Amino acid sequence: MSQYNKNTLGVIQLNNYVKPIVEEIRGKDWILNGKNNGYFQYVYDRFIGSPTNSTIINGYKNLYFGLGLNARNASKKPDQYAKMLGMIPKRDLRKVVKDYAIQFNAAFQIITNKDGSKKAQYIDVKKLAFNKANDDGEIDGFWFSPDWMDTKKYEPKFIPKYGTTNGTETEILYINDSQDDASYYSLPKYQSGLQYAEMEEEISNFYISHIKQGFSYGYIVNMNNGIPPTEEQREEIERRIQHKMTGSSNAGKIIISFNEGKEAAVEIVPLQVSDSHKQWESINSQSEEKIMRSHGVVSPILFGIKDNSGLGNNAEELQTAFSLTMDMRINPEQDLIIDALTPFLQDQGINLDLYFEPLNRKEEIEETETLPAPATNLSENEIDGSQFLIDLGESMSDEWELISEERINGVPVEINLASPIDNSPNNASESQDNGLFKVRYVYKGNAAPERKFCRDVIGAKLVYRKEDIDAASKTIVQKKMGEGGSNIYDIFLYKGGVNCKHFWQRQIYLRRNNSKISVNEARRRILELDPSDRADFRLPVNDKEVAQIASPSNNFWKVN
Repeated sequence: MSQYNKNTLGVIQLNNYVKPIVEEIRGKDWILNGKNNGYFQYVYDRFIGSPTNSTIINGYKNLYFGLGLNARNASKKPDQYAKMLGMIPKRDLRKVVKDYAIQFNAAFQIITNKDGSKKAQYIDVKKLAFNKANDDGEIDGFWFSPDWMDTKKYEPKFIPKYGTTNGTETEILYINDSQDDASYYSLPKYQSGLQYAEMEEEISNFYISHIKQGFSYGYIVNMNNGIPPTEEQREEIERRIQHKMTGSSNAGKIIISFNEGKEAAVEIVPLQVSDSHKQWESINSQSEEKIMRSHGVVSPILFGIKDNSGLGNNAEELQTAFSLTMDMRINPEQDLIIDALTPFLQDQGINLDLYFEPLNRKEEIEETETLPAPATNLSENEIDGSQFLIDLGESMSDEWELISEERINGVPVEINLASPIDNSPNNASESQDNGLFKVRYVYKGNAAPERKFCRDVIGAKLVYRKEDIDAASKTIVQKKMGEGGSNIYDIFLYKGGVNCKHFWQRQIYLRRNNSKISVNEARRRILELDPSDRADFRLPVNDKEVAQIASPSNNFWKVN
């Protein structure tokens, strides 16, 4: 007698955790992350289904992103910094960071504008698949499909990898931590906790379904009408019963059996487990613990999860846990994202010392005392104009001697700046310096400064290049105090805003111990304003408003 004719007990197995199979598809050029590229969705479902997993991932996401991408040398390279903010919109970067926190795979699509400029936009990584690597293990692109379950309807389209074209096409900048291209997809760092996230999700589903359907704990089904002769028939019966009875949403369901007699009836024996709630509580606690361990959680309280162990329940322990989390988990992933973006930015002439500004930095914006409609706070895209300018300022070293200082009288003479002062654009004014002279501006005025900008800049006692003042003019100095009530205006012309009583004063410095001209000769030529014989020492031309206070009596100033 076949073994299938013996009395046997069939065990119906519930959902089993399966690691994704990444392999080439015969006749296709793409490499999928699991069947139908579905592993991305599996991981995402565990994010939205497991409370513990979701809480931790959201916490990491917020720590990764912080207050957004910033640059330590932004004050020295304001034009590059402003360009970078335009190229990588904050909302797109936030979405990419979220994808990375969930999948540890994320992507930008690099768009080329009509003027040749580039922009990085978010693209859903779940809709991307790698192109096959070539014989050298290199990947030159990706495939995009809105739905990998139906590639006939949603035919995949090839998009080149960033840096593999002449720069005119849309490209994909992919972010993960695979050691080489041929490794394709990264697994989530919490890979070992995914089955526990699914377990936690199923337990919550079971509780809800169990309550709705009578608190039944399950059944043993005895088939009394004979043993099916073939394995295929047995499997078909098991499949049908499984469909009727298993899964968290089927708890407590009733099976109706039609039989020819009592002796052939299906016998259903309910399982009575009086202390099952304790078992579920134990499994739920174990799932939560394993999820946290897979994420490398130092202290649950950092993520708003109650910790009965006492770890992190005082300020010192909490700060230690936060520091360890930043050092061990957050900073390495932030560096990986920045490293992926750096070549793209450098290709566009942007060389910045980037970092993600941490969440625990708080800016205090001082209110002005007498100014109408003061700037009480700044939005996420606004910069404190006074501090921005002060960061660009400098104190002149002993290498330079002040030879002229004057409030411009509206008749400045032109200067020819043929030779640069050195190779550092941070130190030289490209428009008003040369090898012998530095032209700087200082903020002055007889009136006591009442506005924040005026107090800050006068109190800093620094000098500024024309470029520094122009760069700060792109920030908010005093809200609604610009021409026509605007928030942003030309600080060079309008200073601290309407009715401001301060002005810019030009200072000219000469390099000491130079072999071309003495201090006295330089002063004479500047004071005499005689450019006839030495054009190299002519003075720069500025708008006459630079030396004027921002009074409505000046015909250039109009405020609604």
